[in-house]
Amino acid sequence: MRARTNLVVSLICGLLSCAQFAQCQTAASRFEVGGQYTYFHQQHGFFVDNNMLGGRVDIRVARFVWVSSQVDVGLKDYPPPYVSSASGGRLIVGSFGAKVGKEKRRVGLFGEARGGFLSWSDVLTFLEPPSGIAFGRLTRPILYLGGASEFYAGKRIGFRISAGDAICHYPKVTIVPGEPKAHGFTANNVQVSTGVFYRF
Repeated sequence: MRARTNLVVSLICGLLSCAQFAQCQTAASRFEVGGQYTYFHQQHGFFVDNNMLGGRVDIRVARFVWVSSQVDVGLKDYPPPYVSSASGGRLIVGSFGAKVGKEKRRVGLFGEARGGFLSWSDVLTFLEPPSGIAFGRLTRPILYLGGASEFYAGKRIGFRISAGDAICHYPKVTIVPGEPKAHGFTANNVQVSTGVFYRF
């Protein structure tokens, strides 16, 4: 009888522990949705300083790990013929990856690593004097490496600022028929974002 009672008590305690653990996991599972202003400094091209607006969505997958995505669209459109082979039109930058860090009651510090893209809508793609000229979209992959600080006004509302390097590789290309291809290179682009977010 005593053994059976001990078994029942043990099962009840185990169930309560599991329920408490599940409740903690559910409470820790959060979504973040926010809007932001982004300054993007492109190392190569004519239009190096870009003001952008965008949004981000983060999903917590573990206690210290979030899946993070961000998309920003340039506020200004640089139409032809004021373009180069590396920039022109409207800039879009998007990325998807991981945000890892620790949160206190009012402050959180994170490291971020995301893969994504950099895309200009109208760059110079073909040039053959005196009249041959063409424009088109240029999209290149990027690797974003950076960090972020978050400040929490409560359980739902927060403010964040992030800064990092959006690394972009440009391959060998030529836009003038008969000319040798220009050397490929890797550019380090500064990306700084700040905005507010809502947790649920």
